[in-house]
Amino acid sequence: MTKHSIHSTHLFNINDLMQKRKQLLELIAKGERNIKQGKTLSHEKAKDRLTKLK
Repeated sequence: MTKHSIHSTHLFNINDLMQKRKQLLELIAKGERNIKQGKTLSHEKAKDRLTKLK
């Protein structure tokens, strides 16, 4: 592969990728369940929580 005429090789471990995919799908499902159960935050409260994490 090239990027800006620089040759590079990328090796991926398929097991790692599949595990990350599984985790992502689980998080999406959890978020969808939370929405259905009304467990949501306003945009302002979400921003406040994220700001406190930094």
